[in-house]
Amino acid sequence: MWRHLNKKKYFKIYYNKLKFIVKKKKYLFSRIKNLIRNFVKKIPTKFIRVFIILGLSFFSVLIFINREKFSPDYVSIFLKDFFAGIQQGQGYPYKMSGNKIDNENFKIIDKNLFLLNDNSFTVLNTSAKEMQKKQHCYQKPILKLSDTRAIIYDLGGKGIEITSKSQSLHTGTMENNIISGAVSNYGTFAIVTESKGYLSQMTVFDKNGKDIYYKYNFADHYITDVALNENGNSVAVCGSMAKDGSMVSTIYVFDYRNEEPKVKLDYDNNMFIRIEYLSNGNIVAVGDRLISVINPKNGSKEDYFYENKNLIGFDINKSPPHSNPSTSFSSSAPRI
Repeated sequence: MWRHLNKKKYFKIYYNKLKFIVKKKKYLFSRIKNLIRNFVKKIPTKFIRVFIILGLSFFSVLIFINREKFSPDYVSIFLKDFFAGIQQGQGYPYKMSGNKIDNENFKIIDKNLFLLNDNSFTVLNTSAKEMQKKQHCYQKPILKLSDTRAIIYDLGGKGIEITSKSQSLHTGTMENNIISGAVSNYGTFAIVTESKGYLSQMTVFDKNGKDIYYKYNFADHYITDVALNENGNSVAVCGSMAKDGSMVSTIYVFDYRNEEPKVKLDYDNNMFIRIEYLSNGNIVAVGDRLISVINPKNGSKEDYFYENKNLIGFDINKSPPHSNPSTSFSSSAPRI
């Protein structure tokens, strides 16, 4: 009986304390509310109008810059990918069809696994649920990713396909044989092909493959790879040529406002095999003797040599922890 009374007394004291704290918080909130209201009343009406106009202008500019993210197509694809990603599968290990899958055709976007083997393309979520699976007839299929899109193309052939995590978005055929391709987060894609009268030709298409944003012909360089930044408004390529008995590689960076490249950098005795944009806007190019990190805004670069070691494999982290170019490199260093 004594314990029961003490327990009731304890809860009564606790309840009164809680009631007092809530009352105190309400009083404090009411005072802050009144202070803000009185402060706003003292501000001249014309200043309030200016603040409202500035706020609306800021949000308008923000929406305009990210207008692709608010487009009906992008939102629809995002929702389909989201609902496909939360479905439950049987879990890993997952048995793949096909006989062969290259290291470069085994990638991850946002914890979802992209697999491109010799006869099919598959996307799996974290529980091994098939978000997308289809057959292909490419002789030498290549897979490249952005943060939200994938491009599949037939190296040395003419077929291409743009996909999201859950669906095909565009398929097409090029007039000439494909050398390399890349895709942006919003579906803009770039293709490098062979070309009559030139060593290589680069073309940047809109997400539907109908409109051409940019085209450039290379008379002196064999282009080995192409990359697009996240928004698809800047493109970079790496290529090579023989000069005085040695190999010379060149990196080009283009925007679509100028016919000539914005940045052009030469590298002696080196051949680049991969080029990518990092999330901080810098570009990383992987060669057989060095890795170069380029700032496309001012054309500056930092080179990292392998010190007479052979490159046997590498992976690039597109989201380095810092914007410093050397740190970007250290977070995506190759295994040598």
